[in-house]
Amino acid sequence: MLEKPKTLCMAFFGRSSPNSRFVLMKYILVLYMCSMINNQCPSSTISGWQFNTHYDCVNAGYGVAQQTFQNLNELEQWDKQYINQNKMVIKFECKAVKVTNT
Repeated sequence: MLEKPKTLCMAFFGRSSPNSRFVLMKYILVLYMCSMINNQCPSSTISGWQFNTHYDCVNAGYGVAQQTFQNLNELEQWDKQYINQNKMVIKFECKAVKVTNT
């Protein structure tokens, strides 16, 4: 097993002074409706999902994007013909958001 260098651990967990704040990162899942014909993603939606790690966000993002794509058929304006003609896809990203802990 590899051992992490002490300096790296101190960078994550150490505080320079008692008055300093520890900054945490959270990740917000953002979905985009995109057309591969013109490579544009004119709309985005913040899913409301928040994660503690990038890994967890990405792992959930694939499932949420797939479910969102499958649910498009239930909407009148997103039938299979429209999706095929416009080469519609669901993309996602995990945006890092700083959360300060006082």
